[in-house]
Amino acid sequence: MRNEKILVGIDPGLTGAIAIVSEDEIIFYEMPVCDQSWSAWKKINKKVVRQKMVDSQKLWLILEKLKKIPHKITIEAVTPLPTYGISSAWKFSGAFYTIITVCNLLGLNLNFITASSWKKKFNFTGMGKDAPRQTALRMYPHLKEALKYKYNQDKADALFIALSKDI
Repeated sequence: MRNEKILVGIDPGLTGAIAIVSEDEIIFYEMPVCDQSWSAWKKINKKVVRQKMVDSQKLWLILEKLKKIPHKITIEAVTPLPTYGISSAWKFSGAFYTIITVCNLLGLNLNFITASSWKKKFNFTGMGKDAPRQTALRMYPHLKEALKYKYNQDKADALFIALSKDI
């Protein structure tokens, strides 16, 4: 990446992704996740359960190189769905606010966009969850390895989140 303007899109959540877009390349990262470092082991019904959280140290390492490069970071503005249980809502919110906190600590410029807004810009409204991935494969055939499987849909979402602020 040279010193041109860098666009960054972040699809938040434990299964989210980060897309870093420059004039000459697109780099994807899966959201870095680790086992919970505090209260890592919980006894529930006599079973041991490990909980996941965004790895803020690894996220810091991914994003810190943007401090010296002109950039625009766009994060999908999200809220837990009413169908989420309390535990899922806490995990989702924790992931979202960890990402925001790391960006703020690094002094990075943040923008937010709702899912409905970026999907409307690219005409994905009413289409299936896989539409952004399929469109990205048509627009950028060289990304076929990175977007090979349907579960790579979060990477495509991050790509269009990044591109949505450039339109």
